[in-house]
Amino acid sequence: GEMVDRFDLTPRTLRFWEYKDLIAPIRDGQRRLYPAAVVARIDRIVHLKAMGFALDEILALLELEAAGDDGVPLATRMQMMRNRAAQLEQEWERNAQARLRVALERLDLQKAGAADEPPAVEATGEAA
Repeated sequence: GEMVDRFDLTPRTLRFWEYKDLIAPIRDGQRRLYPAAVVARIDRIVHLKAMGFALDEILALLELEAAGDDGVPLATRMQMMRNRAAQLEQEWERNAQARLRVALERLDLQKAGAADEPPAVEATGEAA
C-alpha cells in the first residue's frame, strides 16, 4: 500500500512489474517488502515510463545501468535516449498536423453556421 500511495500506482502494476522481473521485492508470505534499492528502482521505472519507454525497453535500460559505465552501456543508453527523442519528435509532428486538421475542420463548420461552443449539459451529465 505504501508504494501504491507513494508512486500513484496500482497493486496490480507492482505485481506485473514483479512478474516482468523489473522489480524484486522481498516476499513475506502474502506481503511484499520494498527495501530502499527496490524503491529507487520503482522511482526509476516511473521516470522512464513518463518518458514513454515500454517495459521491455525499461528492463534493458535498467540492466545497462546496472552494468556500469565502461563505455558500451553508456553509449547504448545514449542511443536509446536518442531513439526515444526521435520518436517523440515524430509524435509531436503527427499531433501538430492533427491539431491543424481539427482547427481547419472547426473553421469549416463555423463557416457553415455551427456554433463553436460546447453543447449545453443537463444535470444528468448528458448533452442536451
